[in-house]
Amino acid sequence: MNFLRKNCPKCFKGQEDDRKSLDSESGYNPIVFEGSSKIFLESQCEFVLEKLKEKETIENLIFSPISLFFSLETIFLGSKNETAKQIQNLLGKDLSEEEIHEYFSNIWSDLKIAKDLTIFPVLKVFLSKKHEFLESYKQKMDKYYQGTLENVDFDNLGKVVAKINKQVYDATEGNIDKVVETNDFGNEERITLANSLFFEANWLTDYFDTLSTKKDVDFFVNPDKIVKADFLANDTDFIYGSFENLQICALPLKNKQFFMYFVLPRKRFGLFEMFQELNKEKLAEIFAIEKEIHIYLRIPKFKIEMDVQLTENLKQMGISDVFDREKCDVSQISAEPNLNVDDIRQKCFIMINEEGVKAGAITLSDIRGAGLYSDPMPFFTADHPFAYFIVEKLQSNRCNILFAGIVAEPISGNDTIGRIVTESQVKFGVDFCKTCDFTKNAIFAPFPLFLNLATVGIGADDEAAKNILGFLANDDSKPVDIHKHLRHEMKPSEYECYRGKVEVFQQIFADKNFEIDGNFTESVKRYYSDVVKPIDFSNESEVETNVSEFFNNSLKTDVSEQFQHDPTTNLILANTVFFRVRWCLQVIDDGISDFFIDEQTKKLVEMINFTDGFLHEKTEDFCYFSLELDDDRTYLNIILPNKKFDLENVIKNLDWSNLMQLFLNRKYNSEFMLRIPKFKLESILDIIDKANNFKIPGIFDENCFGKVFSAENVKNLKILQKVQFDVNKHGIGNAEERKPYGNFPKKEILKVNHPFAFFVVKKPEFSQYVRKEYAVQVENFQLLLSGIVIDPTINL
Repeated sequence: MNFLRKNCPKCFKGQEDDRKSLDSESGYNPIVFEGSSKIFLESQCEFVLEKLKEKETIENLIFSPISLFFSLETIFLGSKNETAKQIQNLLGKDLSEEEIHEYFSNIWSDLKIAKDLTIFPVLKVFLSKKHEFLESYKQKMDKYYQGTLENVDFDNLGKVVAKINKQVYDATEGNIDKVVETNDFGNEERITLANSLFFEANWLTDYFDTLSTKKDVDFFVNPDKIVKADFLANDTDFIYGSFENLQICALPLKNKQFFMYFVLPRKRFGLFEMFQELNKEKLAEIFAIEKEIHIYLRIPKFKIEMDVQLTENLKQMGISDVFDREKCDVSQISAEPNLNVDDIRQKCFIMINEEGVKAGAITLSDIRGAGLYSDPMPFFTADHPFAYFIVEKLQSNRCNILFAGIVAEPISGNDTIGRIVTESQVKFGVDFCKTCDFTKNAIFAPFPLFLNLATVGIGADDEAAKNILGFLANDDSKPVDIHKHLRHEMKPSEYECYRGKVEVFQQIFADKNFEIDGNFTESVKRYYSDVVKPIDFSNESEVETNVSEFFNNSLKTDVSEQFQHDPTTNLILANTVFFRVRWCLQVIDDGISDFFIDEQTKKLVEMINFTDGFLHEKTEDFCYFSLELDDDRTYLNIILPNKKFDLENVIKNLDWSNLMQLFLNRKYNSEFMLRIPKFKLESILDIIDKANNFKIPGIFDENCFGKVFSAENVKNLKILQKVQFDVNKHGIGNAEERKPYGNFPKKEILKVNHPFAFFVVKKPEFSQYVRKEYAVQVENFQLLLSGIVIDPTINL
């Protein structure tokens, strides 16, 4: 008989079980897997359990059962006799060959066209070019898997391996960088299989966010080891099942055919024991549970990446002949005798965080009889080793296990690329200010330049790409992570439609007299839309017209730009940032006042007063002010030396990390008023002219962007940046007027009345909800502008 627990999980510990019969509210509402679907699922479950039970010492693990089964299926298509029978017994015992082929072919096709997620199944069968694939095998593979065969030239293995890894790298957006190595092809009588599965999807809804994430929570690895981990947390309706020895929770992904299941033993270090109690039928029934109930969910963020050896597991399950040269019968693949599969392994990774999951590569009769609990508000707290599964389920009751594994010790699933790129921007912004001529105004836009460099870096040669990567983030960062971060940061806030706009624009002009590489343009579109525009670089007028139109359209102006076009240039990167956003703070006109430019010069300039609500902090060398704009994301930050005319010394000694901490400061002022000058800076900057100052090594050499064009000997690029920055009483740019309201009590006025530096940052969108907690929660933002103001009356 099945039972429910009546007690709350907080208080049942140590008490006698009080149980009653199972009812409809138990959380157990299974679908039914029948016929061939049940056979295929249980076959996968059988292998999964074989792998999970492999070691009594619990360690992190990830592998892809369905990807493995695809590889076995390609061998099964070309095998005979006992070799075929052994594989058939695992793939789908008692089912016909045609049923097996059709089933896995349908999955393969469905995965490639799945919507609302990113998925790249990679499947390759390699054979020495000295041996030919049989025509009948080619036809089968083309019918079921659309051409996944390749002959390998063993005399040029280095090029072959590089080509294969590049294909997989591109297909998986850089998440899997090496699927084969040279020694994988060490035997010309060997069939080599390469299989991987890249999978990325968001949760169905925004179950988690940075604010709800629990920081530095204990995770109990084993009786002798406790580590700290960040936990995703929410209390809402999830698929849930609760049993005497384990709990089950499943989260749907954006594409509702895919789910991530978590299976947690109730006993803190009882995962291996739990595996021993499961069999293929019980595991299959876990995936049948679909009833949602309200629970408290806590799961650690984690990231696991590893190479997984699967050959021995297959041998344990009866697939042995395919690895034995004397017994292997794959005579329907090639007429060459003595072919065999030497090894089957996978390279897989998985990461889960607030956004979702990224991965690469019960009749519960006994358990149910022990008692199915129904807690008033169950807790699912995965603070000790647990198992996880990513499954695909269709309405036809088909179910397949894409990924399976163990979290024994969470390795941070935090995507730190945002913080790293932010640090690089701040370093760069400070370095720019340090190279300025402190006798005149200067302005520069770091974030738009980062976008330009990341985009064109897709077409850079290896050395140049490495230099760009190191400049934008660090040498360990994956290009895909940088691109996705920058793409996300480009998105305008949902609030900007009525509170003003701050937008970043970029364009890449490529010489259409050269053939532009299709791989480059397609890769750019993946992240940055259609920013590559072919134009005729031999026509100076066409170049100047297109560049001017880009800046005019982006900045909503109508000014003809003047720059010198070098006819040897074949690439122009253009970037800018547009502001039209009002102040969030109370602002009043304050007439004119003295501004001290240097010891001999002062000028009367127009001033504006901020009545309160700005951020203020005083250090030994300077005062820091931060003024919030009405999109709740953008801030004008000012560094004012405590001593007049000491700006150069202050900036030369300014540490970027200290400045970054000031940007995260949330100490609002209410004791003072702040007076700053109105100023307008406008410039068009040729970055190449200042390349040495900007310390961007090795990316301005000739011919280092050869992957942009199909032809060789292509010259280098030009980077143009136009900035318009108008700080006035309404805000920045042509902003809507905000009328003052209320009374303004007299307060001491802090005056920005001598040369200062400024930095404009744009922070993540949820800032308006968490001002007081912001310093803890946010470590990444965009540095839109940096510069110095020596004379507010002079436009650049």
